[in-house]
Order: sequence, then structure tokens, then C-alpha cells
Amino acid sequence: AAPVRVALVALALGAGVGGSIILHEAGHAAVLAGLGAALVLAGPRTYVLHAPLPPRRRWVVAAAGPASACGLGVAVIALAWALRLPELAVAGCAPVGHAVGLTVATADGRAACGL
Repeated sequence: AAPVRVALVALALGAGVGGSIILHEAGHAAVLAGLGAALVLAGPRTYVLHAPLPPRRRWVVAAAGPASACGLGVAVIALAWALRLPELAVAGCAPVGHAVGLTVATADGRAACGL
């Protein structure tokens, strides 16, 4: 049973990491409705390229990515807790880590703060 559990944890972690990156960038793109934007993949980095924005909209776009991924992570962890499935909770760990993106330690956070 242990190898199966390890495999489930590995799959959950992989799904959490991959899903959080997709949702993070989708969060940015969703609030850019009406503007031309492009998803850029540059080595290990991904980001949404768009025209300059007014400060308020720039804050919303910058915060939308980390906030959407973090929200998903919290929901997954809450679901795992409710279902008593600790393996599923691992899938929420990577998305919750996107909360760091709301601080000045990241480019999104600095953009949200106007730095």
C-alpha cells in the first residue's frame, strides 16, 4: 500500500504545481479582457505580456494571478480536510504558495504595489 500512496502524493503534487501555474496566468489573462495580451514562455518563466495599464488596473491584473492560484489551493486543502484525504491536500500546497506573489518579493507583488 505504501508505494501506491507515494504515487498518489506524487501525482497530487504534480497536478498542484502544473494547475497552479496555469491558473495563475489565467487569472492575469481573465482580468485583461478587452486588451491584447500574449502568454510568454521564456525558459522556466511564464508571464502575460500586455500594453501599459493605468495604475488601478495594473494592480488588479498583478494581484489576480497569485490570488486565483492561492484561492484554488485553499479550496483544495479544505476539500481534502473535509474528505479526510491527506494525499489530496498535497495538491493544494503549490497553489497556496502563490500567496508569496502578493508581496514585494515577486514581480507581481511589486507591480501591484506600483514599484
